Amino acid sequence: MTGKPTKIILHCPLGHPAVLNDFVETWLSDGVELIAVFGSGSEDIHDLIDDMIVGNGLDQTRFVTTSWHDSETLSEVMVRHHIR
Repeated sequence: MTGKPTKIILHCPLGHPAVLNDFVETWLSDGVELIAVFGSGSEDIHDLIDDMIVGNGLDQTRFVTTSWHDSETLSEVMVRHHIR
């Protein structure tokens, strides 16, 4: 998986929520291991992402760790998830 990110940090509020599903599907295809959402409303976006990934729960191959950080800065989220 050379050159592709394994961790995504998404800043909220999300400017174009209609494109979120396409982003999530691309990240899953690329083998992303973590999607961390931070900023105002991050818990709601986190929940939407989880719903998109899990769906009806029948496809066990669809998995990625997700987290939300309502009151943390980008730097704090990066430290928490060991991102340089």
